[in-house]
Amino acid sequence: MFKGSNWICANRAVRYSLHGQGAGSEFTIDEMNGRIFAQRRLNREVRSAWQFLVLATDENGAGLTGFADVLVEVQDINDNAPVFLCATDNCFLGHVPENSPADTSIMEMRATDLDDPKAGKNAILTYRIVQNVRNEINLNLFSINPATGTIYTVLRSLDREVVDRYLVVVEAHDGGGLSGTGTATIIVSDVNDHPPVFTQRVYMASMPENLDINSEVVVVAATDGDEGENSVMTFSIIGGDEDRKFFTETDKVNRRGIVRLKKKIDFEKPHERTFNLTVKVEDADFFSLAYCIIQVEDSNDHAPVFFPQFYEAGSMFEDVPIGTIVTQDRFNPLTLMIGARRFISSKANPPGALIFY
Repeated sequence: MFKGSNWICANRAVRYSLHGQGAGSEFTIDEMNGRIFAQRRLNREVRSAWQFLVLATDENGAGLTGFADVLVEVQDINDNAPVFLCATDNCFLGHVPENSPADTSIMEMRATDLDDPKAGKNAILTYRIVQNVRNEINLNLFSINPATGTIYTVLRSLDREVVDRYLVVVEAHDGGGLSGTGTATIIVSDVNDHPPVFTQRVYMASMPENLDINSEVVVVAATDGDEGENSVMTFSIIGGDEDRKFFTETDKVNRRGIVRLKKKIDFEKPHERTFNLTVKVEDADFFSLAYCIIQVEDSNDHAPVFFPQFYEAGSMFEDVPIGTIVTQDRFNPLTLMIGARRFISSKANPPGALIFY
């Protein structure tokens, strides 16, 4: 296409020549009639226009020359299919919280078409899902906006604890009949919809009354179907420990609660022989309860004591026979030495009896 011309001389014996970028390689000119030809197949997507200078020289005259600017515009044809270009590994990755309502926007699947968007419908794209995911009653889980490529939820049925990742294949179709596909990865993110649950309803434990402070008494454990921060649990004692004899430590890594001794226990106090603790486990929104029954075992931590401390026995002759009972009371086995005389109480004799021998 000639943009303009400025002929200095016109004569039938004219020779034409082509000058500029692409002259001789991409384009040639018939030097006799001035027709311009393409040397090879042109690609509009590489270069959409070429500009040359055409010289016309009068060979019969004094070499007078005229020139013209030539602009060649390459017209588009539909020779490029839509392509889903991904510059990074996760460019077609979408996230949606579980239990999201229907029509929740998840992500956009955008394809690229190198054809001219101004030339007909060659680069006008429409989208559809060609490989969807169906639920247990054969309904699609996802839909797509055909004009924008935005993917939406169809039903309120996404449950991360059941399936946490979906693959959806999307097709982009241009107006000339060419198409391309891309795969969307949809990650279902967690919401806190599960309470922590103890692995047992009741825990049984026993401990000696002389157990050291801070010693482990019983370990409880719980599970939570959620993940991340939603599954972080804390254990505590909320009942059965009015004197605060125990405390709990939370092992967040292993999801355990460790009940430890805070104050000494005295088995000789009847109310400290059995403890029925109510233990609570909670996350950010929910909690559960369990019970710890702790039996305290007696330890030999008290010496025998006479009560009263002094006893008065009746008078007796100095030559009483061996084995005569002097006095009798309830006390632990004990041997007494009084001068050269000895008195003994033992399991073989009547309970608490002092026997002369």
